[in-house]
Amino acid sequence: MNRMSFLVVAIILAVLITASCANSVSTSSSPSIPVATPSPDVTPRVVRTPDVSKYETQDWAVFGLYLLDSKDIPGAKLIISDDNQPIPPKVNNPDEVTIPGFYLSREERMDFERVSVVGKQVSFKTREIDGIYYEFDGTSGDEIIPDFSSDVPVPFIMGTLRKIENGKVLKTEKVKFGHVVIA
Repeated sequence: MNRMSFLVVAIILAVLITASCANSVSTSSSPSIPVATPSPDVTPRVVRTPDVSKYETQDWAVFGLYLLDSKDIPGAKLIISDDNQPIPPKVNNPDEVTIPGFYLSREERMDFERVSVVGKQVSFKTREIDGIYYEFDGTSGDEIIPDFSSDVPVPFIMGTLRKIENGKVLKTEKVKFGHVVIA
């Protein structure tokens, strides 16, 4: 990436971050408090606008709704948003889930304890429920899906998903999350 492209990306990121924080008021005196995931019993905390110069450019195409390709957790979904807020409903399926989290099923969402999207690196950890939580580490990319379009790349996330119970890894699986597209 040349210097001009980097400056343009940095300016766009600064504008986006400033715009997303314009409607909220920071009550924190700490420079880095994690944002809580929306949950019925947890109120999200507001964070200060980060200093963009200290972070790599995020891959904005990563954010959205993904389906997990796994025999062990059929129908599992992943929603990642850039501001930890619900994503817009899908035009072709307005009843689809929109709140960020890892969905084991439509009825069972695991809130994120942390999510990181830096460059192509993606990771998350869910909050523990009954001693069980999930961790994921991987990378994002895009691919051409001929049945969808021969010239539109579709995002995906690949990596290692771990199911952990009471601090012990129960299952480790190489997985791929495919981005849901509107056909």
